[in-house]
Amino acid sequence: MAPPRSLRRHDGVRGTIIVGEENGNTGWLIEIIDPLHTTGVLFNRATGTFSGGVGAMNLAVRPAVGRTSFEGIGLYPNGVMYYGDENRPSNGTAGGAYFKFILTNPWTGGAPITSLASSPLASGKIYGLRLGKRSGNTDFGQGSNTGLGTWIEIPSATNPAVGADLRAAAATLKLTGYYRPEDIDIDQGALAAGKVRFCGNNTGNESQDRNWGEAICVTDGTLDQALANAAVPELQLFVVGTPELAMMDNMAF
Repeated sequence: MAPPRSLRRHDGVRGTIIVGEENGNTGWLIEIIDPLHTTGVLFNRATGTFSGGVGAMNLAVRPAVGRTSFEGIGLYPNGVMYYGDENRPSNGTAGGAYFKFILTNPWTGGAPITSLASSPLASGKIYGLRLGKRSGNTDFGQGSNTGLGTWIEIPSATNPAVGADLRAAAATLKLTGYYRPEDIDIDQGALAAGKVRFCGNNTGNESQDRNWGEAICVTDGTLDQALANAAVPELQLFVVGTPELAMMDNMAF
């Protein structure tokens, strides 16, 4: 699973914790409230339900953000969330894409939520990053893995209770792919200035391919522009991997 992220820490949804499953194209995003009084609960991955133990009602899945192999999660104060699919390329299909979730009801601050039913992560729209801004975003595909791009809306899931298969959507929409996106961390200096900039690592494959991986950074305008999906996103290389710095995983500012 991806490391748990405290939404209290980021003021995204005060009072809860999110955990992303790192499990192919079927990973769930799980939200937890009152973890100190939650123990021994069983999770049914097929149905996305919790039972047994103590405090099963303190957990809920969030299919609105889609299903994927969650690894890095960047959660902003208004609730806008960025995340990647820890996937490698395969037989010509691009590797893991980067996604953005915009809530139906953005978080505006105030008292912590007291029930999972009032969590803003329950509904919203998902977008995937496709680089190649030239001529109305026609300059995309292999070779366009840095620079300006567009957030492409992911179609709604056929079954909202299960959530959209983001890996399949990335292949269909030809989103920009990377070799196993890993941890994401928010640039706190940019955040203090009211802007979106987060960085993450794409591990590559050191042992088999001599693909040393890379660190990338993404900007997405101001917080308000990111929420309105009104900015032009940009992805640039931050650190290029070498034999001495290979298969980078965790990112921390």
